[in-house]
Amino acid sequence: MRATCPPTPSSSGPSLLLIDELTSGLDSVSALAVMRLLRQLCVKRGVAAVSVIHQPSETVFGLFDSL
Repeated sequence: MRATCPPTPSSSGPSLLLIDELTSGLDSVSALAVMRLLRQLCVKRGVAAVSVIHQPSETVFGLFDSL
């Protein structure tokens, strides 16, 4: 099992997160959970994220607002 810790922006934190392969090494269920959490955090905090992700599932791919 691989431990991951997605970035958590603070109220005075950055307005942009740069994320490199956050889901690497995770199974598809875990990758989806991490990406859903990241999306929720970004929406809640008003933060944009730029992410590198290799071969996302169709469901994970659908979580992105733009490419």
